[in-house]
Amino acid sequence: MQQALYPNAIASYINIVGMIITAAASLGLSIQFFSSMTSGYTSLAFLSIGIAAELGKYCSVVMTTTHHYRGNRGLVIVFGMVTVLLIAVSIMGSVASLLGNKSLNKQSTIESRLNDIDRRIALEENNIKEATKKNAQTVGVNPSRESLNSLTEEKNQLLESRDAALSSRTRFETLASAISDEKGISQDSVYRFLSIMVACLLEGLCLLFAIANLVSKESLPFTTLEKGGSGEGSKEESEEDIGEEERFRLLIEAIQSKEIKPNHKNIRMFMSVKSNKVSEIRKRLLDENIVIEGPRSSLIPV
Repeated sequence: MQQALYPNAIASYINIVGMIITAAASLGLSIQFFSSMTSGYTSLAFLSIGIAAELGKYCSVVMTTTHHYRGNRGLVIVFGMVTVLLIAVSIMGSVASLLGNKSLNKQSTIESRLNDIDRRIALEENNIKEATKKNAQTVGVNPSRESLNSLTEEKNQLLESRDAALSSRTRFETLASAISDEKGISQDSVYRFLSIMVACLLEGLCLLFAIANLVSKESLPFTTLEKGGSGEGSKEESEEDIGEEERFRLLIEAIQSKEIKPNHKNIRMFMSVKSNKVSEIRKRLLDENIVIEGPRSSLIPV
């Protein structure tokens, strides 16, 4: 006996890897945010809250999906609201962490100081021009020149600082700056918007892979078919419509080997029957002592 894997088995591996990557990214941003909320021993408390919120997010997703399959609408609403709340907390942490890493604030401060210095330089140059019209030795000319030299030197230093800030700017900040220049919007506003979009994208991917993993576990990951001979003959056999009795025998083997769970959906998919036929198959499994009836009419392998 060999196992013929369906393509969704490969998809399940992709889902697992995707969930691990997105969960690690979301957890990292949340840890960075909550651990920086305070200092000392209390930072450990906030760190614990952040980690618990991330774990609770996935737990609530599992509970929401599970109760959805069981038809418990009340619990679906409750756990769904908890999921939305915890996702909102995670988005808040991600956005705060992304905003905390930006250097645009420093650049914005430098630009503001440069504009102020340019205005003061223009004023001093105008004062010198007016004074020299009367007399080069007029009182106020020399102090204005000294002030002008000081402002020019300060401006040069700020320009060097701005160049250093620009060279160390991340690609994310470069994108925000480009959009700001194109749309005429402040860089801070663009950066905040992009941070929110990235955080929402991350949480959306976390939710996607988490639900995909749960759904793939409820679905039929593979079927077991008896194979013999060459690979070509095996392929032809796997594509044939085998009889109902043979399918039932394979269903029993799959249940006993714990390859599938004997729930309504898996039985229907495995046997390729309509939903109204599943009750007959359930009764036959119970009569042949393959399974026993558990709570909420669930079937448990013997």
